[in-house]
Amino acid sequence: MANGKFTEKTRSKLKQKVGGRCSKPTCRIETEADTSIGEAAHICGRTKNSARYDEQMTDAERASYENGIWLCRNCHKPADFNSPSTRVTKENLVDWKKQAEQRANHKQGTTDFIDDEEGLSNLALDILRKAVVGNTPIIKATYLGGQQIQVGNEKFGTESYRAFSKYTAVIRELEHHNFIVARVDKDEIFDITDKGFLFVKKESG
Repeated sequence: MANGKFTEKTRSKLKQKVGGRCSKPTCRIETEADTSIGEAAHICGRTKNSARYDEQMTDAERASYENGIWLCRNCHKPADFNSPSTRVTKENLVDWKKQAEQRANHKQGTTDFIDDEEGLSNLALDILRKAVVGNTPIIKATYLGGQQIQVGNEKFGTESYRAFSKYTAVIRELEHHNFIVARVDKDEIFDITDKGFLFVKKESG
């Protein structure tokens, strides 16, 4: 479009690709429940004074699906707060969009996103294997003032805060590769995705 605004078709595609949920990883609220709170946000801003504005882009590029992300209105406004110290970056939004679309793919039973498995640490692979073999979720738990990562009957990271942080980083790594996915509204419980099962099966030969 000449003014960089999204068409209704583009808005609909952005919403559909993430299953109607907010794309921010720590939100993921259903945006079309009782009332519609979903909004198509620009990754690179539409106007000169907007966040992440790229003067090299054309209006058509600003209005494209590639430059859009589906957010709830509560996450859209802070994402566009135009302060260098606090605003969300272009790279952040691109990553949110990718994760949200892959998560929606998994929910819909598709497995067409098996990629990017290179670089997985041995520790992350070990945790993933244990979860797959036991067919159990990975749980980030707090108990009696302490913390631990639990896979089946095995517990990790109980030695110290540093040890727990190491295993928390493993969870982020597995999430980044889309091998596990947090249950909605339960960020302490992570289920293995189809990609995770297939990856372990492939690694096991």
